[in-house]
Amino acid sequence: MLSTDERKVLEIKVLGALPGVAGYTAVAAFLGPDLARQMPTYLYPLQLAQWMVEQALLQPSPSIFVKMVRAVDDLDAGAASISTLANRLDADPSGWVPLSDATNPDWRLEADPLEVDELGSPFLDREGFRRRLPRLGAEQGPGCLLVQGDKGAGKTYLSRFCRRLSAQRPGLRVGFAEIGGAGTGLPPQEPALRLGLELGTDMARRPRSHASPDSYARYLASWIAAWTSTPSALPALAILDQEHETTVSDAVHTFVQELVRQIQTDPATHARLRVILLGYDHELLRQAGLEFDAYTLEYIEAHHIRQWLARRFPEKPEYMYEDAVDMIIAESASMGVDRLRGLALCTRMATTAFLD
Repeated sequence: MLSTDERKVLEIKVLGALPGVAGYTAVAAFLGPDLARQMPTYLYPLQLAQWMVEQALLQPSPSIFVKMVRAVDDLDAGAASISTLANRLDADPSGWVPLSDATNPDWRLEADPLEVDELGSPFLDREGFRRRLPRLGAEQGPGCLLVQGDKGAGKTYLSRFCRRLSAQRPGLRVGFAEIGGAGTGLPPQEPALRLGLELGTDMARRPRSHASPDSYARYLASWIAAWTSTPSALPALAILDQEHETTVSDAVHTFVQELVRQIQTDPATHARLRVILLGYDHELLRQAGLEFDAYTLEYIEAHHIRQWLARRFPEKPEYMYEDAVDMIIAESASMGVDRLRGLALCTRMATTAFLD
């Protein structure tokens, strides 16, 4: 119903109408008590305003949207089109199209984004990984996906793709945190709080610190499992990344394993949450009696790059694809960086030839 620019205008106006520290009462004044009870705790006020506008646009009737516009309408010329729309919908609600219906995202693999950011960084192949992500209509798995691969194979790159996918698929929420650190490793609250902030987990329910790191880790896992909501039927994705040559503390291992265990033993949690572990030790999961779906990153070869170029720039002469692939492989081999990073950079460079 709203253009991107109109939606941004409304978000800014809602932000300006909120008190410095917005709580249940302030949100309920806009959305009503039922939606206000679902309010996540956000780090930044703008994130809360964006969530409020999204909730208004998702509703089956325009009543909350109309109420919101009228509450913030200050006759600013920049909001004239929004006010006009609200007045029209108030007079004739049959013209309302909820956000979920208006976007109608395509969940097929073929519709997945080809790039991971606005710069055009390519996501080369990885179909095996993409098939294992939550999608509308997809089969349920064990709730834990373990991704393995050598250094430079692109494990961390997967999290960037998931964020991009989330931006294009309404209702898919993604959180990311690193679990490895220097020396003795991170305390459990470091990845747990980062994950909770990105997933919109209710911060008011987070557990108090505990003298026992192991007990604290279990409480944190229970908090993420119980108080992470999702705005759709899709479970949220909790991505935990163990970089090569980093140390994972015992308490963080407890946090990871307890989170997976709660997903696998509680159907309600399984419906709301999935865990993706990047580079984690599969033996530790087995020893803990936990199930997981294992995926090893395949080696990116010339035909993968050719397929990506053909999808991104269809119906070009064959020689253009062949020349680009040869250049990408030759240039990336001499860069002296992680292989996938080099391939991605050189692929971006090669795309310039297709834009003329």
